[in-house]
Amino acid sequence: MLKKCSLLLWKRIFWLCVYLVDMKICIMDMALSFFVLNRG
Repeated sequence: MLKKCSLLLWKRIFWLCVYLVDMKICIMDMALSFFVLNRG
């Protein structure tokens, strides 16, 4: 029971990290394209 619970917790933390990294890349990509548009 405890092992299953900790496994679910780790899975949740893992997906949260993946989501945050994905968000960061998306925001950086948007900022980069914004700067390119402003310059051009």
